[in-house]
Amino acid sequence: MNPLEQALPGFDDFAAQLCLNRLPDSPALRGRRFVLGFAEQRGELAFDKQGEVRWQGLPLVLASGTAQADVVQACAGLFFIDLPLPSAQRQSLVVIIDEQRSRALLVHSWLDTERKARGLASNIGQALHHAGLDGRPAGAPPERSDELIGKRVLNLYSQDTAVEHVYLNSRWYAYQIHGGVRHGDCDCDEASYFKLRDQLYLVSFREKAVDVAIVFVLDTRAWRNTGMALGEVDGAWFNVPIGAQVRLLSETAYPEGISPL
Repeated sequence: MNPLEQALPGFDDFAAQLCLNRLPDSPALRGRRFVLGFAEQRGELAFDKQGEVRWQGLPLVLASGTAQADVVQACAGLFFIDLPLPSAQRQSLVVIIDEQRSRALLVHSWLDTERKARGLASNIGQALHHAGLDGRPAGAPPERSDELIGKRVLNLYSQDTAVEHVYLNSRWYAYQIHGGVRHGDCDCDEASYFKLRDQLYLVSFREKAVDVAIVFVLDTRAWRNTGMALGEVDGAWFNVPIGAQVRLLSETAYPEGISPL
């Protein structure tokens, strides 16, 4: 039996549902090269005609390498890229290329099994790096946003599986699974929200109970999300593509003097 299946019964069936409403892979970046200007260095992403990407100069332990990239155009001019790192490193890298704003964002996730012992909520650490696409620094990083707080949404991953999100405050969200093999599962986990453009957000969740994180772009104009679930369970590191149609269920209006921020 798959180690993930042992630790999370039904994991394979659940994971298979998460990509059924995902936007299609995009060939738009094939044959293109981007010079990334970080605050203290320059990096490069070069995509070949077959979809493999070569990178160098990135602010990672593995500063250079090659991989078969998963590329999705999450909205006009913005690409969500899973850049898989060697699983033995227990790290993952998501790259967001925003041609409209001429910048790239790197979401670096890694496993540190001592984080919770140090009083942190999750064993998954995450860092956000930003760069200009023209080789020059991008300026100010994307701002943390409170615009999702109070929203309750339903993410429709397939005909059989949906996940409800409640964005509680600037640090936490709650989820509940509807349908499928994990129907009724729910919890509250650590969350971060960044505004990329009007009605477009970068969202990340870091789970407490298992060493799993989720990174996605949420488009509240088209009401879609595009992202990845990643992490390690019983020694197996994984990256799972996800994507959903999203419905707004409700928005909370707090009385004067009460703020969840």
